[in-house]
Amino acid sequence: MPVTPQMIDEFNRFVDLATTIMKEIHTDPELHRGLRVKELQPVWERLHLLALFGLNNVSAGNLPESGEEVVFEILDRSFPERPLTILDVGANVGDYTALALERLGSRVTVHSFEPLPTNFERLSRRFAGESRVVLNRKALGREPGVLPFYVDGEESTIGSIVPRSLEHERKSMEARVEVPVGTVDDYCAERGVAGIDLLKVDVEGADLHTLMGARRLLSSGLVAMVQFEFSGAQIDARHFFKDFWKLLSPRYSLYRILTNGLYAVPEYNERYEVFWCTNYLAVLRS
Repeated sequence: MPVTPQMIDEFNRFVDLATTIMKEIHTDPELHRGLRVKELQPVWERLHLLALFGLNNVSAGNLPESGEEVVFEILDRSFPERPLTILDVGANVGDYTALALERLGSRVTVHSFEPLPTNFERLSRRFAGESRVVLNRKALGREPGVLPFYVDGEESTIGSIVPRSLEHERKSMEARVEVPVGTVDDYCAERGVAGIDLLKVDVEGADLHTLMGARRLLSSGLVAMVQFEFSGAQIDARHFFKDFWKLLSPRYSLYRILTNGLYAVPEYNERYEVFWCTNYLAVLRS
């Protein structure tokens, strides 16, 4: 069902009503108490879920619905005609890499990183002979070394160097394999990558570690855009949106990625600590 102008008008009327109620809450003690009764909790829970959906806090893990294609459009417009360099950190089986090739054509080079051997095998078969893709069987983190990589199966889509507790989802992450870990800064220095147009990070809780391993490039303004996922994996990593904000906001403007564009996050607020899949884009300020 498409979103029609009439539907948007209805939502705006609801917003006007909600705004009026919020103003009256502070002056009407009965309303202040009455809105928080148990009988209304199912209503608030449904409205909460609807709001999270509308804020695109629930679909970042689904590439066709996440709005991530918008980022490629912005990248294409921002740097027309010249060659583009993307790092796809947490490539899994290559869906994001494939979309980048499709949307940006012959001028893009994608450096894809996937540490899980079974997934890397599929990645290698998928892009065999593709000169625009540089494949790396390693994780990227805060510092180089070898770390256990926790998985829920041989072809895990949620594998991470962060140990996760997912009993509430009836999943076990006890299986592990040892994987090599590098850093973005070291990799680019070794490969002669002078700058990154888009650093995409989706590594199930180790996202902040990966960005910390790119401090030199980030602080030097050599990464034009950073796309990262903020999700429940950050709970296990004990990372907060505030940590990403403090790392990136000195030089970057942050946006929430939507299905048809970006929405600015102009300042930090605790309400952004929503541990459901959300994609953010940080854009280097000129």
